[in-house]
Amino acid sequence: MEKTKKKKMKKSTKFKILLFMLLSLFVALTALLMLLVPGRKFAGNFPLMVKNTFVSKEKAGYPYLSDEFEILAVKKIGSGIGILDENELCVLNAKGSQLMQIKHGFSGPVLETAWGKAILYDRQSGRMKVMGPYGVLFEEDYSKNILAVALGRKNNLAVASKLPGQSALLEVFDKNGNKIFTQDFENDRITSVALSEDGKSVAVALLGSKDAQLYSNLVIYDFNQEETAGFFTYPETLIFKVSYCKNKKIALVGDNYLGYIKTRGKEKMTPEHEYTYATGSIRDYAVSERGRVTLLLEEIGDANKNFLKAYDYEGKLKFEEKLEQKARAVSCDENYCSVLSDDNLISFSEKGKRVGEHKLTKFAQRPVSVGRYTFGVEKKSVTRIQTQGFENKTGKNTNK
Repeated sequence: MEKTKKKKMKKSTKFKILLFMLLSLFVALTALLMLLVPGRKFAGNFPLMVKNTFVSKEKAGYPYLSDEFEILAVKKIGSGIGILDENELCVLNAKGSQLMQIKHGFSGPVLETAWGKAILYDRQSGRMKVMGPYGVLFEEDYSKNILAVALGRKNNLAVASKLPGQSALLEVFDKNGNKIFTQDFENDRITSVALSEDGKSVAVALLGSKDAQLYSNLVIYDFNQEETAGFFTYPETLIFKVSYCKNKKIALVGDNYLGYIKTRGKEKMTPEHEYTYATGSIRDYAVSERGRVTLLLEEIGDANKNFLKAYDYEGKLKFEEKLEQKARAVSCDENYCSVLSDDNLISFSEKGKRVGEHKLTKFAQRPVSVGRYTFGVEKKSVTRIQTQGFENKTGKNTNK
């Protein structure tokens, strides 16, 4: 009886080993096929361009230097950053290893990032590349002026585009590249789009004018219903940015307004926590991947008096900080926010505690918050700084 049990156990073990070997072989063959056949359509209509995958683990290091070209944008990609200049896009991880380098050939490149991926597009020609940290996932030529784009957590994609003399057009594609939604806007221009984290809805900010007065509209569409889910008008306001928060509220940042829309519950599609910049004007703003908003405001009539306001996902003011120096720019992620003054980089926790202060050069243009590191961006260089820590007069980091 015991011998029979041992035989069965041996057969079961052999079967598991054989199954594991077959699975490993399948994965290896699939990876080899993808490398040998770049551009083949492996996911619906989206060609998986793996010819750039695993291109390099070259140690670029920090500070990152751009020899010839001016840096146009630096954005968070996962735990690293994407650095866009006039010639190429380079992706580095937090340690400074180069994950990807690609020449884009765009005359007017724009970089947007979300959920560990990036969209690089040419606003004028309509050419677009969607990338992970290691390479191009797919490419598309829309042959239209691209107004705004958004990447969803469900790997869906929203593209707002326009041809001269025609209506603005919004298209939404699922993760397989199938078009699941389209809507045109005859009189208004699309300024920002956002996709909900569950992939079931899209929010669109529009700019228009009537009787020589500007206005913005926010329109919300649910892909499971035919009628518009929500519609809101904001007179004499320019909405810069619309974003879904992690609690499914929608945040709107405008030139004179910050507001939140409740999208769930009994009182869904109702405004909440509306703010106007009564005593100040907006100098800069930042919105994290999941909807935390940080505003940099300056006092009306005195541009040297600046203050920082940070809001949580609910739209409640988390903290406010008066700044001792005139500030240039602000950045935030889910845990920290940072502000750049003339030559000083100051970092705060999400609760408003000052956790870091570092000297930068007078040529610094803006910060980029990425967790434990904050990056200082200059015209042709990027410096990495520990978010937490203070420098003494000798420039030594006193953080332990």
